[in-house]
Amino acid sequence: MCGILSVLSCAPVDPERLRRAAESLHRRGPDGQGEWLDPSGKVGLAHRRLAIVDPARGQQPLANEDGRIQAVVNGEFYDFRFLRSHLESRGHRFRSDCDSEVVCHLYEEYGLDFVHHLRGEFALLLYDGERRRMVAVRDPFGIKPLCYSCYGPEWWFASKACALWAAGLPRGWCPRAFWQAASTQYTLPDQTLFEGIRQLPPGFMARLEDGQLHLTRYWNPRVEASRPEEFLDRLAGAVEERLPEDLPVALQLSGGIDSAAVVALAARRRSDLRAFTVSFDQESHDEFGLAAEVARRCGVSLERIDLNERRLLELLPEAVVASEGLAVNAHLAAKYALDRAIREAGFKVVLTGEGSDEVLLGYPHFRQELAQDERERRAIALQNPIAAGIMVTTGEGLCLSAVEQLLGRVPYFLRAKAALGARIHGCLKPEFCQAQDAYAAMIGWAPLPPQPLEQTAALWNRSALANYILHTLGDGCEMAHSVEGRLPFLDGRLAVYLAGLPTTCKIHQGREKFILREAVRELLPASVVDRQKQPFMAPPMLGGGLLLDHLQDLSAGEHPFLDGSRLRQRLVHWSRLSPSEQVEWAPALTWVASAYHMDRCLRA
Repeated sequence: MCGILSVLSCAPVDPERLRRAAESLHRRGPDGQGEWLDPSGKVGLAHRRLAIVDPARGQQPLANEDGRIQAVVNGEFYDFRFLRSHLESRGHRFRSDCDSEVVCHLYEEYGLDFVHHLRGEFALLLYDGERRRMVAVRDPFGIKPLCYSCYGPEWWFASKACALWAAGLPRGWCPRAFWQAASTQYTLPDQTLFEGIRQLPPGFMARLEDGQLHLTRYWNPRVEASRPEEFLDRLAGAVEERLPEDLPVALQLSGGIDSAAVVALAARRRSDLRAFTVSFDQESHDEFGLAAEVARRCGVSLERIDLNERRLLELLPEAVVASEGLAVNAHLAAKYALDRAIREAGFKVVLTGEGSDEVLLGYPHFRQELAQDERERRAIALQNPIAAGIMVTTGEGLCLSAVEQLLGRVPYFLRAKAALGARIHGCLKPEFCQAQDAYAAMIGWAPLPPQPLEQTAALWNRSALANYILHTLGDGCEMAHSVEGRLPFLDGRLAVYLAGLPTTCKIHQGREKFILREAVRELLPASVVDRQKQPFMAPPMLGGGLLLDHLQDLSAGEHPFLDGSRLRQRLVHWSRLSPSEQVEWAPALTWVASAYHMDRCLRA
């Protein structure tokens, strides 16, 4: 993976600004920097490289044979050898063995339809000099980030907002996006938290011509009935494609079946694998014992990263700034520490189990959608205490009448988000209130499927998955340490196949991810296969009072939207709450702490 950047202007751009912006992405690509300016000086592309495929000749920007088309790519394409062979048969000439080089030639051959030939984790920028057209594309799930801004006569695109700030664009909060996140936990798919900076939604292509930006959703695959017996072979194929041929590969391993399945299938192909697991000092959240069982069963070496409450709190500010996101749990700091350990051990590539819960309906709130009555739904919430206050709740929250009106129902995870939002709103300045109904904006952003369960899955994928799991916890932490994350469960072909399976393959008699459990039953310990889903969560940092003391200190500082006095009142009342209420308050308090940390970055 890499860092990418482009500018298209009505006037010549100072090359130094382009260089500074590219250098700000050095963590994403420590192995080299490349820049290209067209003869007019009005168009530029820049690239920071993490050298994985063809290290000697894979420098970017890339170009077609006559230099008319220039591109920079962040990501991996997994069928590029087939594409290259096809393009060579059509007369195209390649200068390297780098997978990214297919982009220029695919565009040359197919025009804007080139995007339908790409499969992998990617974001890319391409400039067509003949048409004076800039094209930006982001992968279907949003595994790789891409943001943009119009600043005076200039349009800038970049992997991260920090690159735009380094180019001289102003930094600051976007009030509407902050309100959206304070209400629902997530920005809208096209928002960032920052003023004047938007993001390209997952599965979208942007075309910038004649000063006009045109957004098109290109990812809308046709779904047909699938054969369940093909599942294991298809998942194994996605895993195998993501194993680099000539580089060591790391594996992120928890006590869950998702990462364990990836480890088991990868171990069938390679014997030199090394897994990494976070270990917490609280037994309720520690999964090291289960991870060790998996590693022994699969013949994989395992490294343990021990973390306690104090260390998590120390790492949280750094993780927030590096990921450019706000967190509801110290798992952000834990993930940051995990990826640091992977890089320090010498790895550039890591395979993860992320995305399984989305494509296989693994979260408890999906089971709540299928429950027969409120009693059963409440039982599901009580059976998943680690997800309390984030995915499930028994508390009251912000008004969801707009959701009820628009959908005729309220998805159950939104009840948890509304409860979280109500707690965060209690820490906001009374005068800070945006006119928009955040939940109406969330539902109305784009059309949703008609079926309730599919509605819930679509809402989750374009909010929680894209804007938190992949952006903040995934790419944000991995690329902060120059580590490329690869996600077999979010392979495009596999996702379309899984969408064609009946719901009973995913949730069967109250058991989530049924088809995955049965497929890997002979490969993994029963303790992992039969274990109920437990999200990757760190302990809530409340037992020792460190988070509360930390918030007392933070509340003395200035914040444009948070009210220090109201926050201190909440901390006083917190001790009077029941233990279950205290646990549900923990995500809101962690979110508030991360918002203070991000504000310090914006003021720097």
